Amino acid sequence: MFLPRVVIQTQEQITLTQAGGPAVIALMGTAQWGAVNEVKTFTSFANLLNYYKADKSGLTLVKGADIAYNNGAYTIKAVRVADSGKAKASKSFDGQGETGVLTFYGLYEGTYGNNILITISSKGTGRTVTVDDGVTKEEYTNNNDPNGYTTNQAIATAINNASQLVTVTVKSGFETSKLVDTYTATALTGGDDGESPTFSDITSAFDDVLNLEDFDILVIPGQTNDSDHAIMVGKLNTRADNEKKYALYFTGVANDEDISTQKARTASGSRLVLCSPSIYYTPTWQTSKLQLDGSYLACAVAGQVARRDVEVAPTRKTINVEGLVVDSTTKQLYYNNGEMEELLGAGIVPCSNINGSLKIARGVTRVSDKSSIYYEINIQRIVDYIKKQVQEKLDGFLGNPNLSRVRDVMARETDGILQQDMLDEIIVAYLPTEVTEGVSPDTVNVSMTIKPTFAVNFINVTLAISRI
Repeated sequence: MFLPRVVIQTQEQITLTQAGGPAVIALMGTAQWGAVNEVKTFTSFANLLNYYKADKSGLTLVKGADIAYNNGAYTIKAVRVADSGKAKASKSFDGQGETGVLTFYGLYEGTYGNNILITISSKGTGRTVTVDDGVTKEEYTNNNDPNGYTTNQAIATAINNASQLVTVTVKSGFETSKLVDTYTATALTGGDDGESPTFSDITSAFDDVLNLEDFDILVIPGQTNDSDHAIMVGKLNTRADNEKKYALYFTGVANDEDISTQKARTASGSRLVLCSPSIYYTPTWQTSKLQLDGSYLACAVAGQVARRDVEVAPTRKTINVEGLVVDSTTKQLYYNNGEMEELLGAGIVPCSNINGSLKIARGVTRVSDKSSIYYEINIQRIVDYIKKQVQEKLDGFLGNPNLSRVRDVMARETDGILQQDMLDEIIVAYLPTEVTEGVSPDTVNVSMTIKPTFAVNFINVTLAISRI
């Protein structure tokens, strides 16, 4: 180990039957517009929809974000993923007998680019251009010059400097000759969404653009494969160990997946949250009702978790979805109490109709040991939250002399964090932090003991009957 760092190890010193601030959700999915393999941050669904456009059938990103925002999500860091077949819509335009003097491309890969119409008009001795996607109309007139643009290069430069819809290339050798002909509204064609990325495409995008980003919850709508879940949890564990960045992966089961199949899943860990069953969903941009798998329910659960402080469990919180569906063939919509108990015993988060509302039965992780404190989502979140706080505070001491007075300051600063966390009700108690010199003279040992705030799972009521 050569890179100076703060290493925090946690040890369980308590047993548990159950156990701040809005969390950031990272969402990976497919879309018909927008940059591929780039992180884009949004604080409203309207802005996200405007950027990625409405999902077509088979696309996932916008539907997942819609569900998350409908359940209280605030900040979403979105990453559009795509397969190798993704392509920009394009159209070439001829000029004075020369083919393809100008070629227009959609700004991004995707079928949304096929909506874009290009109109090239005559003005004086030159040309003006209109770019229109049916929502936004861009007009290029060279500041209303009486001759418009008089060269192909001038047209391309103006559009490339300003357009939010297209880019333009000029055929080599015809920058200032063979001015493009006039055209009535002509559509770009050939856009491809790349709507079927492999899980390798998704993990590569995660490694390239998300691994070092700050976020608290990861969702990937449309992904329900057990082995893929295990791979992603492994990446989150490695990220926590190596980069000291902490997050949970919320996902779900397949459509109509029976309980025995769910219980046979093997992906596990305290950073994995598996939700069941499927949901009904009608996009705001269409009228047909869709059955979406449990990974979309996970977007709803993630929104409910993200909106709350870390000490608040999602248990019995109402989810805002159109409906639940356990089995579309038998028309079973909800789990009964026995089925929910069975799923919870397998570390699966069931949602059902509870007391007349669609609710999360209990917020649990896929940790193998169900007696572990990390069986509860909020406990994992609390520990991650405190580790991040202390990590950031102690990082400022790296490079300072390893002296008793410096270690005393480290202890006081750490206790200050824990005192505030207790006031914020994130923890209910802590022991004074101990900071000692390590075996190596350039090492400091920091020992913290906390008691996190546990959520209420069970309420025992004694009802006495008398003749008062």
